[in-house]
Amino acid sequence: MFKNIGGGIYAIIINKNHIYIGQTNHFKHRENEHFNNLKTNKHTNKYMQNTFNKYGKDFFEFKILEKLSAFYFHKIGSKNQDTLITQKECYWIEYYKNIPNINVMNIANPSTPTAKMSLEDNLLVERIFKLRLNKKLYYKDIAKIVNVSNDIVRNILNGKTMASKNLYDKYKNALGLISVKNLGSHFLKLSDKDCLLVAEIFRLRIEEKLSYAKIANKLNMKMQTVAQVLSEDRKSSKILFNKYRNELQEINKIFTNTKNPKEECHILIENVFKLRLENRLSLEKMAKYFEISGRSINRILHGKSIASKNLYEIYKNDLEKINTINRKKGNKPIN
Repeated sequence: MFKNIGGGIYAIIINKNHIYIGQTNHFKHRENEHFNNLKTNKHTNKYMQNTFNKYGKDFFEFKILEKLSAFYFHKIGSKNQDTLITQKECYWIEYYKNIPNINVMNIANPSTPTAKMSLEDNLLVERIFKLRLNKKLYYKDIAKIVNVSNDIVRNILNGKTMASKNLYDKYKNALGLISVKNLGSHFLKLSDKDCLLVAEIFRLRIEEKLSYAKIANKLNMKMQTVAQVLSEDRKSSKILFNKYRNELQEINKIFTNTKNPKEECHILIENVFKLRLENRLSLEKMAKYFEISGRSINRILHGKSIASKNLYEIYKNDLEKINTINRKKGNKPIN
């Protein structure tokens, strides 16, 4: 199914000699959005807003320049849709720039990230991102602070405007985690602290690509808890898991060459036993090798975790012999 339904290139003509050209997938929705923002004094284009405040709607005309049908997109293919609409928009901008006494309000080519945005508007976009990323505010709270509509904030923070696309691509993971934190406090009945902890576990896994063991050590929690959070079995993290399923699977392959994230814990535990039994490494050396705490190594080799209990029962006699040898040599045994 193609995205374009009753869309194409439009113009807003102001006072007969100023023109703003844009693209849309739905003419009527876009017209309503422009005029609703103007009526509520929340339009991002200051000239349009000031003119509307002074003269009213009678000075404005919404005009369809070119309709692009679904059949047109069927011929070119849906993958090229956004690029070709932008090319059409560029054509109409250049067309009106060559007409005497017409002031085109688009300050740049729409194919560039800052198209149609003044310096003041670019600062607005940056401020919206800072409020979201630094203060983790809701859309409605950001809208009140910067005096624009919720829809504008939502479009900017989802990279749906030319000027916000680069910032969105740069911070989309962080934005996604903030969204889940805010969703969690409403729908999952989690405290802010728990929501932030879940979000931080996903951030460390996705952005820093840390192993379960390193995440557990960094956040001072059990490795099995980290594995549960990063799976679809836990209700408190299911929204995040579904959102980042593909990314998690790719990272899991880096560590385990498997699509099963729980396997990583078992492989780590097997390697701990292997190094102790075959190489007879000390507690300190294994902790340094795996970059986890000595306490975690101790728990694994004493079968105090569910995942290591079976291996401990199988090898406990061999482990005790290694401890005895170490005592005789004066090395520190596992205690």
